[in-house]
Amino acid sequence: MTGNLVLSNLVASTNPDGTAVSIAAPLQGAFILEGSLQAGETQTVDDDDNIVDAVPGIAALHVTDSVTGGLLFQGIGVEFTEDGDGDDDTFLIDSTISTLGGTPALLIENTTLGDDLTIGLVDGLEYGVLIRGSFAVNGTSTGVPATGMIFSGQSPDARTLIEGGLHFDTGVFWM
Repeated sequence: MTGNLVLSNLVASTNPDGTAVSIAAPLQGAFILEGSLQAGETQTVDDDDNIVDAVPGIAALHVTDSVTGGLLFQGIGVEFTEDGDGDDDTFLIDSTISTLGGTPALLIENTTLGDDLTIGLVDGLEYGVLIRGSFAVNGTSTGVPATGMIFSGQSPDARTLIEGGLHFDTGVFWM
């Protein structure tokens, strides 16, 4: 895909091994979240009051290919107070990612052999992943760990690279 992928509504997945959003092909632009992602489910009880364990989803946002324009989780931050057009009429809603039952909020995972997965810089900024919104990772199931973010390379020849690194600009991460 060429151009920015902007999500401004709610995308949710409650399927075991599911994702709210998966980027599985090169994105020649940025991923910009202005809405909400939800994934996972909590443990429940059956009709006989037996605990039914939750099956974690893969991730709320699962990235398995390069994104040249970075990952921006939108909201007002210390380093950002307007949309850059010179007026203060812009109203931004903080993006949110919430997960249940051991589902990670963000999984960047290189699944190819021999090629690097690269997250480029967010336009005009010095970071590849910029969080101005909130992540809420709820490990609500007994025995299931709560994992917020996972960055995984395949091998020394197939790395996961985040240009400029990760930056929380008033973003919140709850676990």
